Amino acid sequence: MVTEPKWLKAARAKLGTKEAAGSANSATILGWAKRLGTKILGMVYNADSVPWCGVFVAYCLQEDGIEPVAIAVRATSWSTWGSALRPERLAPGAVLVFERPGVVMSGSMSAKTRPPITSSAATRAIPSA
Repeated sequence: MVTEPKWLKAARAKLGTKEAAGSANSATILGWAKRLGTKILGMVYNADSVPWCGVFVAYCLQEDGIEPVAIAVRATSWSTWGSALRPERLAPGAVLVFERPGVVMSGSMSAKTRPPITSSAATRAIPSA
């Protein structure tokens, strides 16, 4: 039986977090970004209208003592982080990076939470501590 990593449990505890409507911003999401800082995020993150999937994963990993990727705010940065996995080797906690064809430097990401998954996503294992 595969056990769920601590960082994924921390991520599950944050389910339901949403960006604020209109020009307002979520204090929770901006708080994560502030704690991570520009060194990890690669930019000043000051609006939740900017995609925050990388902020979310970086924050959860850092809570578990795992160093996130450089320029964590950019989903495509995560495609070279950790170790590549074949789809049949995915386990809970694997980081998935999805590309949007035809859009430069655009992507989305998530964590694998349950088997099975079939995807053309780049999949990465958490690096060893």
